[in-house]
Amino acid sequence: MERRKSSIKYKLLLCGILLTIGIATFVNLELILFYLHPEDPTENAAFLLRDAYRNLGVLFIAEVRFKNGYEMDSASIVTKSKVAIKPDQLCLSLGDFKDETSSWEQEATSSIRYFGGAAKRTKLYVLCDLGDMLSETMARQTEAKLDIVWISNCSCIFGKRKICCLIALGKLQPNKT
Repeated sequence: MERRKSSIKYKLLLCGILLTIGIATFVNLELILFYLHPEDPTENAAFLLRDAYRNLGVLFIAEVRFKNGYEMDSASIVTKSKVAIKPDQLCLSLGDFKDETSSWEQEATSSIRYFGGAAKRTKLYVLCDLGDMLSETMARQTEAKLDIVWISNCSCIFGKRKICCLIALGKLQPNKT
């Protein structure tokens, strides 16, 4: 009798796990990761880029901290990530900070620099897909509220068979700075 109860519990547990996997796949939930070491935005961006490159269409998010004078550039991120893309296939965007020109500076889509005094905590959004699919993929990320304007100057969005990646900055909740 005990063995039969154990077998039924095991089968129910297995069904529950399979149902959860099926629902997650059906709904196409995005994967969101938060990392504990937000000290180096370039290192975190490179780490997330590796994951995003392997999982096209999946949004990765981390919290990072920019110190005054810190610059993040696409060439360094691509080199550290060791993914098979060129720097012009990676678009950096100020994202939610695009209108804060007194604290942020952006050179085309290849570098971002913070010069706002005190250190600034931000979200780092990383998303890769085929170039011509990136804007549609961004539109599906409803919780993150990614703006299509963030990729408007990216040359890689016109490639049908080339991977194009976005790294954009996002604002944290009002209680964090």
